[in-house]
This record gives sequence, C-alpha cells and structure tokens, in this order.
Amino acid sequence: MKAWKQRTAWLCLILIVLWFALVSSSYAAPPLKATERAKSIPPAPPLQATTPSNYVTRVFTDVHGMQMTYYLFIPINRNPQKKYPLVLLLHGGDERANVNNPPDQNRNVLLNQDYVKVWGPGIPGQSTPGVQTQYPTFVVVPQVDNPQHWVDVPTSQGSYTLAAHPTDSLRMAKEIVDALLKQYPGIDPYRLYITGLSMGGYGTWDAIERWPDYFAAAAPLAGAGDPSKATRLVNLPIWAFHGSGDGGVPVSGSRDMVQAIKFAGGHPRYTEYASAGHEIWAQVYSTPAFFSWLFSQHSSYPRPGSAHRLVRPATPTLLKTLQKWLGSLLKSIETWSAISLRTIQKWFGSLLKSLETWSAILLRALKTWSGGSFKSLGTWFASLLKMLETRFGGIPKILERWLDSSLRILVAWLGSLLKVVETWVGGPLRTVNVWFSSFLKLIEIWFNTLLRLLETWVGL
Repeated sequence: MKAWKQRTAWLCLILIVLWFALVSSSYAAPPLKATERAKSIPPAPPLQATTPSNYVTRVFTDVHGMQMTYYLFIPINRNPQKKYPLVLLLHGGDERANVNNPPDQNRNVLLNQDYVKVWGPGIPGQSTPGVQTQYPTFVVVPQVDNPQHWVDVPTSQGSYTLAAHPTDSLRMAKEIVDALLKQYPGIDPYRLYITGLSMGGYGTWDAIERWPDYFAAAAPLAGAGDPSKATRLVNLPIWAFHGSGDGGVPVSGSRDMVQAIKFAGGHPRYTEYASAGHEIWAQVYSTPAFFSWLFSQHSSYPRPGSAHRLVRPATPTLLKTLQKWLGSLLKSIETWSAISLRTIQKWFGSLLKSLETWSAILLRALKTWSGGSFKSLGTWFASLLKMLETRFGGIPKILERWLDSSLRILVAWLGSLLKVVETWVGGPLRTVNVWFSSFLKLIEIWFNTLLRLLETWVGL
C-alpha cells in the first residue's frame, strides 16, 4: 500500500511539473528580433538641415549577410525635442534595381518617380504645399533587386494565399524600419505608416497581414492580399485605392480584401476610381484629405517591441491546447456515438426479430397445449364445486356466512376507533378554539388602536 502511495505521489509531481512547463512556455518572452542581432547601420549623421532635393542613400545588411539599398528622407530642420512619423513606401515593379547597373542609375530609376518625390523633396513646380511642409516625416524607400518581388505572386493574379514566411525583400524592409527606430529616437513609434503601389500594393497588404499591430495605418494602391486573413485587420485603419479599369492588377484584389475585412467586423476605407487604369498614384498622393487622414492615425502598440517580431509559429498557449484537445475529443465522441447508434440499431433490430419469432413459436405451443388443458381444468373445477356444495351447503351459503362475520368485526373495530379519536382530538380542539378566540380579540384591540392613531394623525 505504501509503494502504491509513493507511485501516486510521483505521478502527481510529474503532472504538475509538465503543466507548469506548458504554461511557462506559452507566456515565455519572445525571441530577439532579427534587427537586434543584425549589423547596425552607420551612426546617425549630426543634426543638420537636409537639402530639399536629397534622399540619403543607405545599404542595410542583415544577419545572413544579405544587403538591401534604401533611401531615407530626414525631416528638414528636425527638432530633437519632437517626435516625427515615418512612412515606409514600397515601389512598383518597374522601379526595381538592376544589379548590373551602377548605383546612381538604380537610384535615379526610383527617386525620379513623382510618387517618390511627393513624399520627400516634393514635385518641382507643384502649386500645392508638399507633404514635408505640412507633415514633416521620415520617409524610407527600400529598393528591390530585379527579379525579386515584395510578394512572390504575379501582379496580374489578384487575391492569393499568404505564404508561411515573407520574402527576403519584405522582411528586410521591415528590419530597416526596426533599425531606424533604434537609430533615430525622434521617430514616433506610434506613427509608423505603410503605403505602396502595384507590386508595392501587394507588399503593403502582405506586410499588414503578417504584422497587423506594427503599423498605425496602411494605404495600398492597386494591390491585392489574402482575404482569408482579413480578421487580422479589423482594427487597423486602412484606406485602399484601385482603378475600376486597371489592366495590370485586377480590381477584384482590392474589392476582395475590403469586403472580407468588412465581413470580419472592420471598417476600411475604399476608393475606386471609375474608368481609371493602373496609374492612380497621382490622384491619391495629391488628395489633401488622404494625407490628413493618414497622419492623424496613432497606434496604441509600442514599437519596437515583442509584438512586432517576424511572424513565426507561435507557441501554443494552454488555452489553445485545451481547445484543440476538446475539439478532438468532441470529434471522437461524435464518431463513436454515430458508430454506437448504428450498432445499437442493428442489435435492437435483430432482437426484435428474434422476439417476434420466439413469440410466434410460443403462441403456437400454447394453442396446441391449451386445447386439452382447458378441458381438464373445466372437469376439475366442476368436481370442486360439487364437493364444496356437498360439504358446506353450497358456495352462496359459505360466502354469506363469511361476509356476515367480516362485517360485524369491521363495524365493531370502527366503533372503537371513532371513540378513541374523539377522546384524543376533543381536548386539543377545545384548546385551539380558546386560543384562537383570544388571538382574534387581541388583533381587534390592536387594529382599533392603530385606527385611532391614524385618525388623530390625519386630523392634525
């Protein structure tokens, strides 16, 4: 018995240790982000005015030694006491870098685009105030090397299924933002925005579906995403744009995403330009209401932080484990119940058939047997009656005598019982009667007194 108790104690101890291990692993601190292990970007330049025509060219190197060129616009005459937003701009497919071209040529291919200029130095000759004049902001524009993409799907495909991991280009774009947040304390971690067009529109949808809490707002232009992941975006401010006559990226790409988010409970904005083609950036990036909306968005999530690491298989929490276990258990019970019901149904059907067969055989046997038995019983009962009549003068006389005696005994017994009950109940009934009469008199006196008091009070 003692050995049994020891084994039980050891088993309980092992179960407790396993349970604590499961819980602690569910809430374990997140692993270090890639940028915390990556090589650092060169130190930030000293505080100085940035010329309105310049993006700063940088090269980012990740932990695997992969490099990515990006262009950074720093707010002009930035105040070290202020916080500035940051915009991550993802370019289209035609602006990718050619590894065989000199760096300056690749830079010009991207930075000479008006949709890039509008975020930084501004478009020459434009009458309206530039973005930096109204909303001073950091702007980072990573450049993808051809033939890579932000998302590994053809731009003409439309909606797609999110891959398990981001492309290296999209991953490094996010790591660049992570590194800039560390390098420049003046970047507001609560005001990180992402926008992109065409291939960059795909990248914008892909990024926010992978890291839905990282950005404060998103503006994908002429892009597409994975509608099945729309539940991740219900709380993110999104303003999507597309041309109804887009021949490059199907307009269904934006429609599918917006419809899926709304169905999941979100409230995205969507502008579809009637009869517009693929090039819609000029309409979007020249709308004051768009910039006003974008720069008014603030996130409630701190950055950089554990909530913004790259998407990776999450450690299942205890609740999720129990949920999966219960789901499997219910499915097993459902399957077992269905099999059991079918088995019981078959067994009961066979039992009924057996009972039916057995009953038919029994009835036939009884019928055969009863043919002679009933005659024997009739002869035996007639003989019995004759014997009783000869001995006692017939059955009627016997019954009469027995009933007369029984009635006399019953009358005598009931008379005695009534006398006992009368003697026993008479006293308590008289006592209750006296007590109840006194109680009624007391209530009458009390009620009359109460009425007089009320009469006196009302009269006053």
